[in-house]
Amino acid sequence: MHTLCAVLLLAFVVLACSSPAVNKLWEEWKTKHGKVYDNQTEIDFRRAVWEKNVHLVLRHNQEASAGKHSFTLGLNHLADM
Repeated sequence: MHTLCAVLLLAFVVLACSSPAVNKLWEEWKTKHGKVYDNQTEIDFRRAVWEKNVHLVLRHNQEASAGKHSFTLGLNHLADM
């Protein structure tokens, strides 16, 4: 649980600091989940959805760390939907 929070906190820092690092996280996530998209329009759309979900997970887990929620969230194969 704490490891997940630490990883997500690191991801948040990376997202806030560096586009190449965000690109790396995106590529790693796509590889892990076998994601392949048909064209650049779909890639751009799915990337935007994924980024929105990353921010949602990070915000929720930060609130959970502060005691506002009793559970944490994570990214799965549906994070681009």
